[in-house]
Amino acid sequence: MQDDPLFFRVELDGLVDRKALFDAQDALMHHPEYPHKNALWIVKEDFLCGFSEVDLIVALERIKTLWHREATKKKSAFFAPDGFHYALAKLFCEEVERRDLPFKIKPFMNLQEAEAWLMKDGAE
Repeated sequence: MQDDPLFFRVELDGLVDRKALFDAQDALMHHPEYPHKNALWIVKEDFLCGFSEVDLIVALERIKTLWHREATKKKSAFFAPDGFHYALAKLFCEEVERRDLPFKIKPFMNLQEAEAWLMKDGAE
């Protein structure tokens, strides 16, 4: 995880199993600025999904459980450079909407568009 001045950057590369997914999530969610800073998740071309659908659901529930009532964070973006990884990110974002998370998550295939969206005010 990188603490960019404007938002957090989390890169997913290589084989990411349940432990690696939860470790990345923990590093992000326990950062003191997490409740107030948007995040960009970057899915690298060599990313291999080694976690299950159940693991993703647990990750979403962890967000809801650890959410701060005073939080001002409005959104996270997923950048996925290819069609397969973008499709996975899109499915994840759709699940986020169904589970009514306290902020918006949106997938992108263009890094500059993802960064621009994160820097805009609001969660449109």
